Amino acid sequence: MPTHSYAASFYAIPPLVCGAAMLALGIGTLLRERGSRVAVACFLMATIQSIWLFAYAAVYASTVADVALWWARVAYIGVTLIPASVWYFVVVSLGLYVRYRYVVWGMWIVGAVFLAATLFTDALFGSVHRFWWGYYPQYSWLGTPFLGYFFASMIANLGLFLREYRKAAPGTSHAARIRGLSVGLAIAYLGSVDFIAKYGYAVYPCGYVTLFIFFSISAWTIRRYRLVDITAASTANAVVDTMTDALLVIDHEGVIRLVNPAARALLGATDIEPTGRPLTSVAGNAFTAALAAVGAGQTLRNHELTMPNLDGSLATYSLSASTRRDARGDAIATVCLLRDVTEEKRAERALAEAKEQAESANNAKSQFLANVSHDLRTPLNVILGYTQLHEEGVFGAITPEQEDALRRVRRAAQDQLTLVQDLLDLARIEQGKLSYRMTPVAVRDLAESMRDTMTTLLRGRPVTFAVDMAPDVVVLADPERLRQILTNLLVNAAKFTDAGNIHVTAAYCDDSVIIAVSDTGRGMDPEMRARILQPFVCGDEGQGWGLGLAIVARLVRLFEGSLTIESTPGQGTTIMVRLPAAKRADATDRPRLVASA
Repeated sequence: MPTHSYAASFYAIPPLVCGAAMLALGIGTLLRERGSRVAVACFLMATIQSIWLFAYAAVYASTVADVALWWARVAYIGVTLIPASVWYFVVVSLGLYVRYRYVVWGMWIVGAVFLAATLFTDALFGSVHRFWWGYYPQYSWLGTPFLGYFFASMIANLGLFLREYRKAAPGTSHAARIRGLSVGLAIAYLGSVDFIAKYGYAVYPCGYVTLFIFFSISAWTIRRYRLVDITAASTANAVVDTMTDALLVIDHEGVIRLVNPAARALLGATDIEPTGRPLTSVAGNAFTAALAAVGAGQTLRNHELTMPNLDGSLATYSLSASTRRDARGDAIATVCLLRDVTEEKRAERALAEAKEQAESANNAKSQFLANVSHDLRTPLNVILGYTQLHEEGVFGAITPEQEDALRRVRRAAQDQLTLVQDLLDLARIEQGKLSYRMTPVAVRDLAESMRDTMTTLLRGRPVTFAVDMAPDVVVLADPERLRQILTNLLVNAAKFTDAGNIHVTAAYCDDSVIIAVSDTGRGMDPEMRARILQPFVCGDEGQGWGLGLAIVARLVRLFEGSLTIESTPGQGTTIMVRLPAAKRADATDRPRLVASA
């Protein structure tokens, strides 16, 4: 068209700016919502209304009636489709498209009929009239039916918004989104004042103002509440596509109806479309037995399934499957989830083999220790026996020097016999062959009986030994093994305490008794504390064989108790043994220790 058919017009600027703003909002929404259906609906509505406003800007700038009429027909490409685009946006944003899809299709058809009448006939309008703001189209006989259709659509939109707003949960994003969009649409419909001038009345068509307000409200609503709630339903497709597990949905005839990318890779169907094919044609009979069980009413959970890979190797899968049924209870589909557990099963087998080898080696070690200990104990007892006979003068009088030498031999042999006995006990415990009897044992009597031993062990050192507990504290344990526990704890404390005190306490705690041996000795660092209960780990280089605490820990566990170590380097150590309390008639009068279980 020649440029002399146009002239600069102030009245062309507002619809041009408003149209550009609407189109920008539509594009922004499409990008922000990542091409979702509701974003496409919003973009379509914005584009249609932008066509209307851009074309009317050209109408106002036209100086020739025929040119203005041509642009008016272009504008009605948008105007006739506004009701359908708005209705489509409304039902999609409310999640009602499936229910109202036929209404939407019908409105697009009606809009297309009005558009055809505009482009190819003069039924809607066939002329333009020049007002003080510029040219404007004048309605013919089809104008009134079109307005009836337009206003009916407007009322239906607002009514649908109102109904859904009443149904929405108060305070939710969905309710706030409906409120914002419905208010915006209601304001936009005030732009219907534009239709007055089409009947020859000189009322300025300022509908672009209400549209600008509508899109401003919509922009804020979309930015604040988005157009789609992030729900399980809205993200289902993305979840299915990104699952590492294979998902298959098979109908009651054994035909594949849904697969995700992981299932395609599993079935080797990357180059073909498995949907619509019988499962047996894609996977053979690998699923036959499992699906038969599901069809019989079972629900499979982690059922192991072996299938060949594309390279011929065998893979192990964990199959979980269940049947979906209709309202009558008839099976309509089977949902299957498969996870490749080949590496997990291989690791489990390797772990089981390693465990079996470790147990075998441990049993061999324990058996070896038991045999060696048994074989060593006999000659040591012989040595001790003959040493005692010599000390008693059975074989004749001995000199003081010989007596001292025999005493040293007896002490060394006794130490070795204790070591052998510890090795034998450790082996029996690990083999589960240690015999014991559970009986009530008074802890105080046992602790007091060890005073002479502690006096000998602590001779020549400024260390005080104290026993602090009530006489009626009674535990359920084997008396000899409990003595062994307490002896090992006290000997260990004496070994590493050069000055200060060694303190033994015992008190009730719920249904247990806590026996604590505390010292002010050298203490242990965290690394040693973590290893000290292992066999052959010594608290100090060169002192002992590292069996005492290891045996204590195993005996305590055997008696269904627990052991706790608290130690600070340079300050001392406290070892607490928790054992079951013996049932007593005077339980209500016993002293109690407040401690966490």
